[in-house]
Amino acid sequence: MQLKKNDGSIYIDSLNGNGSCEYPVRDFTTEFLQWQLEDRSAIFQDIARKDIVPSFASHLPVMTTVNREGAFPFHTSTKGVGLLPKDEYLQSYCDLFSELLEGKEGEKWKESKQDRVKAIQKFYSSDHIAMNKLGMLEIFRGNSFQNIEVNPLVSLQFTSPGPNYKSFQINGVAEIVDSKDLNFQFIFLARMLFEHDSFHIQHPDYSVGYVMWVSEVYDKAPIRGKAGKRMR
Repeated sequence: MQLKKNDGSIYIDSLNGNGSCEYPVRDFTTEFLQWQLEDRSAIFQDIARKDIVPSFASHLPVMTTVNREGAFPFHTSTKGVGLLPKDEYLQSYCDLFSELLEGKEGEKWKESKQDRVKAIQKFYSSDHIAMNKLGMLEIFRGNSFQNIEVNPLVSLQFTSPGPNYKSFQINGVAEIVDSKDLNFQFIFLARMLFEHDSFHIQHPDYSVGYVMWVSEVYDKAPIRGKAGKRMR
C-alpha cells in the first residue's frame, strides 16, 4: 500500500481497487489538544510520585481497523498513543531523550525518574506539538498491523471517566514507519523513557510504528447535542 502526502492531503494508491483515494489532513481541535495536555499533565505528576498509574485515558484509546478478511468488518485493539513534535523539533527531542537514557540501568534508572518525567513534560508543555498527527508503536504485528498494510484507514476512540466524560473519535490514515523515520524514533524514545517502570509491561521489540494523519474529529461525549457532532 503506497501513501503519498501533498498539499494538505494524503493519497492512498489502489485502495479496494479504486485507484488513488484522497483524504484531507486536518488539525485536531483545540478542545482535544487541551484535554490531552490536562490529562497527561496530571498523569506525569502521578508518575513522578507513584509506582502505579491507575488510568491513562489520553494515552490508551481503542483503535479500529478494517478487517482484511472474515465475516465481521472491523477489528479493535487498545493502543498507546502520543502527540508528536512538529518536524523541525523532532531531532532535538530525540537527542534529549537519548542523552537521558544513556547509561541508565539498575539503580541509576530509579534515580533518573524525575529527570525523565521533566523531559517528557518539557515537550507536552511546549508549543512544538504538531496538530495534524499522532504516534503509536506496534508491538505484536498482529491483526491491526496486517489490516493497516492492506487498508490504512483507522479510527481512534478516546474516552475518559466521569464526571467530565470527555470523549473523542479521531479518524485518519495510518502510515507505517520504522527506525529510519524521526517520528518513529521520537515515539520509541518516549516509550523508552518509562519502559522499565512498574506501570509498563516490558516488550523486547518495537520494530515499526504508525504516524496517524488526522482527517476527522468527532465529539463523542455522552451529552445531548454534543454526542457524535463532527468537530473537524
